[in-house]
Formats: sequence, C-alpha cells, structure tokens
Amino acid sequence: MIRPLEQLKQLNLNTYPVEEIRRCIREIPFHGFPVAEFFKGKIIERGVENTPKEPVFNTVKRLSINPNPSDKYGRASTPSKPLFYGAILPIDVSDKIENLTRVTCASESVNFLREERDGKTMMTFAKWIACEKLNLVAVVDLSKKYNNSFLTSFQQYMIKKMKIDDNEYEFMRFFSKEFSRYVSLNRNYEYLISALYSEFCMEQLGYDGVIYPSVQSAKLGIDSLCIALSKESVNKIIPIKAIQCGISRSDMNIDFRNISGCEIEQGSNSFQLKISL
Repeated sequence: MIRPLEQLKQLNLNTYPVEEIRRCIREIPFHGFPVAEFFKGKIIERGVENTPKEPVFNTVKRLSINPNPSDKYGRASTPSKPLFYGAILPIDVSDKIENLTRVTCASESVNFLREERDGKTMMTFAKWIACEKLNLVAVVDLSKKYNNSFLTSFQQYMIKKMKIDDNEYEFMRFFSKEFSRYVSLNRNYEYLISALYSEFCMEQLGYDGVIYPSVQSAKLGIDSLCIALSKESVNKIIPIKAIQCGISRSDMNIDFRNISGCEIEQGSNSFQLKISL
C-alpha cells in the first residue's frame, strides 16, 4: 500500500485533485510542526495595495481580511477561505528591520515585485498587536540555515525538545518544500498542497494559523517570517498604526517612500490618512 505522503508526491496538481489531497493529509499520522505560542505584545505587519479607485484607505476592515475576488488558491488559503496574511515583526527592531518587514509584505503581494520587473504603486501598511495568545503551526525546514533569529529559534526548539523520527522528518521536509515553492501567476494549482494543509490545520486541528518563511523576500536575500491567520483568529489581534507608502522598483532597486501615517485608536473601525500625493 502506498503511503499517503508518497501519494501526495505523485499527484498531478494541474488536474486540481483537491479531494485526493485532503484525503492524503487526513491519513498522514503526523501533522505536528511544533505549536508556536504568540503572547500579547507581538507585532504583525500587513500590507494592502491601493488601487486607482481607492487611493486612500480609511477603514480597519480594508486592512484586514479581504474577500478573494480571484477565487484562487493562495500559499495558505483556499478560494472559499481567504486568510489574514502578514509578516512578523520582532518586538525590539531597528528601522532597517522594520523596512525589511515591509519589503516582505510588498514582495508577497505586489505583482511587479513578484515578477521582478520595474513598476510603481501605493501600499498601506498596518501594524497589528496580538492581544491574546495565538496557537500557530510552524512550517520550518530543520536542515536549512536561516538568517532570521526567530526562524532559528524554532529549529533549535524542534531539534532539542521534540523526539522526531525519520518519517516525521520526511513529512516536515516535504511540507516545508511545498510552502517554499515559487509559484508563477499562471500556475495557481501549485499552491494546492500548502493551502489544503493549512486548511486542515485550522479547520480540523483547531490552530489559529500557520507561519512559514517568505518565498518572495528570500529571492531578495531576506529571511522573513510570514503568518496566515484564520478569519476567526483575527479577533485576537488589534490594529495600532497605519502607514501609506509609495513603492517603486527600477533597475533592481526597490524604494519605499512614506506618504503619511497615523495611530489607530483601540476599538475604532476607521482612521484618517492624508490624501496621497
């Protein structure tokens, strides 16, 4: 009998074998990357690209989970379950690290940055703070060397604290590889395994979300940690600040230009940014 993990490896993803993938994931006996417990005070930054019709955002809802109008799979989301995507910002950060977090958010969502071509756009970033503990699944490759201390700490924890057998290592390497796939815009089916694994972790195992290294920022030589939270778990974080930035890419150089920023009052559903220039 072929093991479920081997079946996953053999699937032809461009046929969208969604139910086969779900069945294989259910039948795998080990699902547990260690739970990452995020306590109060941790910061998550999320970036949303502005549009000509919406040059300025002024509602918290617009910076939270958006509907999925493309009806496609994402790295951790399925068409019917859009998620809150963001980048994790350490508590004690320099301006350089804070800028790198914004690069991560932008490179994960702006098409011309993903495709490594010149362009310019406007984005609004929001800082969110965890007001409750977040129980997350860490999708981290134990054999890879990262330059991010947060990623390294997960590796060390798993190696020192958990008794992981060869089959579990194989599982972890496989799913880490799935989450680190570079997926071009016309090959959305390559997200199927990571998206449906995330769905299983949140809907069946009850986790708030998943965390994994950023694929797009890694191409820029930056090791960053992304987070994907379920709709229900967004209630455990609150927005504290909004910043609008102009972003441009020219001849391999990426430039961020702050336009305006403002604090967001706790419990408020709106904020006020200046009109973009």
